[in-house]
Amino acid sequence: IVYPNPAKDEVMINLGDYAGKTLELTITPVMGGALSLSKNYKAADFLLTLPLEGLPSGVYLLRLDFQGSKIIQKKLVITK
Repeated sequence: IVYPNPAKDEVMINLGDYAGKTLELTITPVMGGALSLSKNYKAADFLLTLPLEGLPSGVYLLRLDFQGSKIIQKKLVITK
């Protein structure tokens, strides 16, 4: 669902059956810290491109919340 992983500049998220639905995307460092990004998307296509600028190298938890109907969590590794 998330590739490439590890990622450098951007990741692609394959939304599959959830294309066209509103989702809340949150990225949080696994080791903790103040950095947490959250944004709402209305994905018209089944593939969402997520730029990673401003995020340092590390391991993150990527959380996709599809209008409260389904929550998917994936580990994301960023290498700069």
